[in-house]
Amino acid sequence: LFRNQEFLSGGYYNSIRLIGAYLFIFASVKSCDWIKKAPQIITAVGIANVIATLLFFVNNGLYQLFINTTYKQYQDGTQDGLYGYRAALADHYSQNGTYITIVLLTVWAVFLTLNGHEKKRKYIMIASALLCGSIFTACDDDNDTPTFPEKTETTYDMSGFARGADVSWLSEMESSGYKFYTSDGKEQECMSLLRDLGINAIRLRVWVNPENDTEDVKGWCNKGDVLLKAWRAHNLGYRLMIDFHYSDRWADPVQQAKPKAWENYTVEELEQAIADHTKDVLGAIKEMGIDVEWVQVGNETHQGMLFPTGQTTSSDGIKNFAKFINSGYNAVKEIYPNAKVIVHLDQGNDANLYNRIFGYLHDNNAKWDVIGMSLYPDMYPTEGAADDWEDMNNKCIANMKSLIAKYNTPVMMCEIGIPWDYSEAEDFFTDFMTKAKQVEQCLGVFSWEPQSYGGWKNYGKGMFDDSGKPTSAFNAFKR
Repeated sequence: LFRNQEFLSGGYYNSIRLIGAYLFIFASVKSCDWIKKAPQIITAVGIANVIATLLFFVNNGLYQLFINTTYKQYQDGTQDGLYGYRAALADHYSQNGTYITIVLLTVWAVFLTLNGHEKKRKYIMIASALLCGSIFTACDDDNDTPTFPEKTETTYDMSGFARGADVSWLSEMESSGYKFYTSDGKEQECMSLLRDLGINAIRLRVWVNPENDTEDVKGWCNKGDVLLKAWRAHNLGYRLMIDFHYSDRWADPVQQAKPKAWENYTVEELEQAIADHTKDVLGAIKEMGIDVEWVQVGNETHQGMLFPTGQTTSSDGIKNFAKFINSGYNAVKEIYPNAKVIVHLDQGNDANLYNRIFGYLHDNNAKWDVIGMSLYPDMYPTEGAADDWEDMNNKCIANMKSLIAKYNTPVMMCEIGIPWDYSEAEDFFTDFMTKAKQVEQCLGVFSWEPQSYGGWKNYGKGMFDDSGKPTSAFNAFKR
């Protein structure tokens, strides 16, 4: 009972003094008329506090209003945030467990009084008084305002150049028991940790029905999983990019498989399916009050999408690819008119690839707002020499400038990575970030799954070490 009241901590002297005072009062003035009103008084106070406590727990909006207007200490998020202050409120202000006990004792006392048990009523009232004494003197100072954890004000720059991270694996990693730590070893929720490390935007991939593929995806990154991660990101103030793969599993340069449910669709049916899926996911996100700033329609569409129907190896495939892009584009604009629609390719340093694919799209009246890129230097090849990352960076930046001039649309690095244990990883990221920021219409840079570590999914290009701590490569995102 007294565990939450600090009865055995620094405030117990005051508790003992007040308990003594109550005992003296009951011993000396037991015949006074005001004692007869005690059941009503204690009952009213007890019930009011219990109701307040329940309202705070049930209604988050009321709780925020109370904290914001009374104590100015409300925080977003879960790390030392909402749940921490809500627990503090219950612990130091409402004292819900003890108040409930008071009410029960008081009700019992009233019942006994009505049934003529005056002597028993007196003892019940003494017990209620003792509880009141422990509550009202639980704090070890004279201020009856609750003592909350001291809040450290931190200002995060979430605007301007996007310093992003694709964390689509995060919920699956957490489900598998992965933890994340600060550089000094303190455990911290991953998205809040990334924000502290300079990240201001989150990218999340969407698969149509990943339950249809159990080899690797195992049901993750479906609409529900995306909504959960989008909500977490939103509550931390992140800007958001949604990446539609239009597949039940990975869509990348070598595989763009149709979702199982779409396998036998005609071109027109595929166009409609793209639109319906896009609006379904984005509509659900919008219903939660979350803004989406960028949307990818397709992922690393090196040879088109929805193979073989939209594959660029045939003239019909090229035309269909443009139709599919437009279906996604129009669907995005229907839900989020101001969102920027991205067409995303890999190998950002390969100008020929971008000129060819965007030439196809331009010639077939495809629409896009941003040209997206990927860049992954291979520093540990199984054969041959390692890539020259500095040369790749320079070619990629030159490709950006050329595409901006040719199509008059902005560019963005949607995926970038290098082995976490590569000795020059920080230099690589710093070099690219510095040069990208100098390109006037480059909107930002997103690292891909930086939180992955410990050989997760055999991916070694994250930005955490094997102990779950961030590497120095994050310095490039804070500069």
